[in-house]
Amino acid sequence: MSTEPIIPSTPKCELFGDFGWSMQALLGVISFSFLILKRYLDFERRIWTIWFMDTSKQALSSLLTHLFNLALAYEIGSTKLESNPCTWYFLSMLVDAIIGTMICFLLLHGIEEILSSNKTFSFKSGYYGEYPDWGTWAFQAIVWICIVLSMKILIVGVMVVFGKSIEYTGEILLAPLSDYPRLELLCIMIIFPILINGLVFWVTDGFLKMNEKDLVIHIPINKKPSKYYTNLSV
Repeated sequence: MSTEPIIPSTPKCELFGDFGWSMQALLGVISFSFLILKRYLDFERRIWTIWFMDTSKQALSSLLTHLFNLALAYEIGSTKLESNPCTWYFLSMLVDAIIGTMICFLLLHGIEEILSSNKTFSFKSGYYGEYPDWGTWAFQAIVWICIVLSMKILIVGVMVVFGKSIEYTGEILLAPLSDYPRLELLCIMIIFPILINGLVFWVTDGFLKMNEKDLVIHIPINKKPSKYYTNLSV
């Protein structure tokens, strides 16, 4: 009685299975921990309330962009048989990091400048009033989420129009790993996302928060702004 040889299965990159979801949750926790580290490394160390106000805006927008990236990876990966959803997930993160962060920076400061003469809607990102107010935070969070969504829609349009070129670029970047499927899986699912998300979180936090010089402009000097926003002694 003849039996067919058993061929070991090659590990595949999985986004939507139990392993994929657990890895994404773990990556979110690790990436966000970069912001905790950044707080302790900042010379102007924010008090925890202000730090939470700043970083929670980014956490909300990051969740939305993550869902966008998953949807884009699934749509492209499922409609193109030769495409790998994980590769497109990696490419989405990479494009967000390189182009998306710059777009968000320009949009944020552009909106701040446009609204600067409007007493009702003028704002400075990271400043929540002389005494930090959650209503002010909510307004800034909505503005930031709208900025990120606008950026993501623009990025999706670019990836659809230039999909073949972007996919070719991704294949070139990942080519050194093509002969090592386990290493490729490790890089795409763990190493690259941690490095990319950590860098994006770190850079974005730099322009979402408010520095001491800006605080002096918004709060009278006799009010000691560091008491409400930063505490260099902790």
